[in-house]
Amino acid sequence: MAHTFTVTLGYTLTLLIGGLGICFVSQRCVEDFSTSRLHSIARVSLVLGSVALFLTTVGVLLGVVWTEIEWGRYWSWDSKEIGGLSVVVWLVCYLVAHRLFKSSERGVLTVSMLGNIVVSLAWFGPQVNGLHQYGTPNTSLLLKIAILVNIAFFAIGFVPAGRLRLRKDG
Repeated sequence: MAHTFTVTLGYTLTLLIGGLGICFVSQRCVEDFSTSRLHSIARVSLVLGSVALFLTTVGVLLGVVWTEIEWGRYWSWDSKEIGGLSVVVWLVCYLVAHRLFKSSERGVLTVSMLGNIVVSLAWFGPQVNGLHQYGTPNTSLLLKIAILVNIAFFAIGFVPAGRLRLRKDG
C-alpha cells in the first residue's frame, strides 16, 4: 500500500509540474511574464520536482522490496517497473536542467510538459499492451490524445510571447 501511495503521489506531482508548464505556455501566448513571476513559478516547479523525485524513488524502491518478497527477485523488467524507473530518470534530468539552466526558466517550464508524457506512458502504457488490467477500454485512445495535447503545448511554448494574442484591428 505504501508503494502505491508514494508512486501515485510522485506521479501526480510530476503531472502537476507539467500542468504548471501548460498554464505558463497558455498565459505566455497572451503576454509575457514579469521576471519575479517567472522566478516564482520556476521555484515552485523545482520544489515540486524535488518532492516528486523523492516520493517516486521511495515508491519504486518499495516496489523492488515487494517484488523480492513476493516473486523472489528484485527486478523483473516488467513494464510498470520500467515506467517507474523512467519517471525517476525524467525527474532527475528535469532537476539537473533546472540547476544548469537557471537563467532559462522559460525553457525549463516548457520542457516540464514532457514529464506529462513520461508519466502517462508509465502509468497507462502497461494497460495499452495488455500486461495489466486497469483503466478503461479506451485507455489507448486517451493516452494518444494526452500525448498529442502535451506535444502541442510543448510546441506552442517556443512561440514568442504574445504572438498568439488576438489583436483588435482598427
